Amino acid sequence: MSGTGLPIGGGVLGAAASSGGGGSGTVTDVGLSAPAIFTVGGSPVTTSGTLVLTAAGTSGGIPYFSASNAMKSSGALTANGITLGGGAGAAPTSLSLGTTTTVLHGNAGGAPTWGAVSLTADVTGTLPVANGGIGATSLSAVFVGRAGSATLQLVGNAAVLTANTFWFTLNAPVGFTINSLTHQTGAGSFTANVKIGSTSVTGLSAVSVTTAKTTTNATAANTVAAADVITVVVTAPTGSPTDAVLTLNFTYT
Repeated sequence: MSGTGLPIGGGVLGAAASSGGGGSGTVTDVGLSAPAIFTVGGSPVTTSGTLVLTAAGTSGGIPYFSASNAMKSSGALTANGITLGGGAGAAPTSLSLGTTTTVLHGNAGGAPTWGAVSLTADVTGTLPVANGGIGATSLSAVFVGRAGSATLQLVGNAAVLTANTFWFTLNAPVGFTINSLTHQTGAGSFTANVKIGSTSVTGLSAVSVTTAKTTTNATAANTVAAADVITVVVTAPTGSPTDAVLTLNFTYT
């Protein structure tokens, strides 16, 4: 046995000088046992020799307690992966790396998984305007904005439209002049008030929107500067209006 412990020679186990004295005795052999993550060499020593303890785990794995008095090595874990505990007696494992477009979803009954964000299951609350939303809390208030060379359009859906404020644009990329508003609903009616910032566009401040496709002209207060916010305030919805289309016609300045 190497080191400063008990030397073995000629079958005699003796105390090292540094131990402060003591007796000696005769032994037949000295052996060594170790957990499964080690291999033992040179055991037993019957006359003289060295007991060799060598690691015997899996490259890329980690040692764990397979029982309160036993140790093993896990299998190779994924590089840069998240390590998962196996529970009592079971080996740790690891997750795959996922991708740049997935997030980790918890699982109360098993291992977590990678997956894309579900806008219906994972997202709650209302995204405010300052964060790119429209501040709406129901489908009846969700419009899709689209910018064109000469129009800005809000397109409604089959849900019933309620009184609310909707955005043609939160940040006008360039300046332009609003000429008119073309409007129509699939059913019902409501009143629309087009605003640049907090100012209503003259001629478009109380537009009656019905099932008849109509174009109403702007007459003043209709100049948009770069970075302006353009909204339409919907009031007095009547007859469960749905499928509204509001098209803002303009000329670049």
